[in-house]
Amino acid sequence: SKNVAGVVTFEVKIKPENIENSKLMYGLSTNLTIVTQETKNVLRIPLEAIYEENGAQYVEVLKDDKSIQKVEVKTGASDYDFVEIKSGLKEGDIVVIPKE
Repeated sequence: SKNVAGVVTFEVKIKPENIENSKLMYGLSTNLTIVTQETKNVLRIPLEAIYEENGAQYVEVLKDDKSIQKVEVKTGASDYDFVEIKSGLKEGDIVVIPKE
């Protein structure tokens, strides 16, 4: 592995099963995503909606009367964009995302 400007890269060599009909060319490079976990039919929200206080995770939810309520959540799997919500929210809740 190499670490260049904070990005870790790994060199991987592959060999197609059928080399004669392969569309691979010399010097070809690619980006590869390795899926380590998959979840289906879960509630998810944007990662930037969650903040931490005193070791707990919270989101702000817009209520029907236009007030904002701080709600503790339990999270699960995440990627670079979204995080699974295991408890604290229900489908249809409107989560407030802070401006940057």
